[in-house]
Amino acid sequence: MRIEKAGKDQIEWVVRHRVEMFRSMGWEEGDLLKTESVARQFLETSWSEELECYLAIEDDKVVGGCAVAVQRMLPSSRNPGGTQAYLHNMYVEEEYRGRGVATALLDHIFSVCRMRGIRRVTLHATDMGRPIYERMGFEMSDNYFVMVL
Repeated sequence: MRIEKAGKDQIEWVVRHRVEMFRSMGWEEGDLLKTESVARQFLETSWSEELECYLAIEDDKVVGGCAVAVQRMLPSSRNPGGTQAYLHNMYVEEEYRGRGVATALLDHIFSVCRMRGIRRVTLHATDMGRPIYERMGFEMSDNYFVMVL
């Protein structure tokens, strides 16, 4: 298996993974269709260095993917560089689950982050993904709040 940085010619895979990730979380079809539309529009018009998408490929078939958004923050003692990576859109095709695809994607992303001096990686975990993230060393934070305006 190899991990490749996705390009604009692979937007369909990134969009598919985003929709399927939310489908696995029980989202309704109307929300999935809207997500598909806005994700595709965003990627077609706003692809930038701040968002990187990676694909796991085995035997020339895309078997999984993940996106990473690089965010600037005020530095702290725990994040003196003030940069963090927010990991999202993790998805592994159903028939390839349990074969180390998510682990390979995470290892690759961690390597890229280390090379760039990024020492903090955050994410929101689904119930399915939580065991993988815990095994890889992520710790649960209980003080994260969200408000949708």
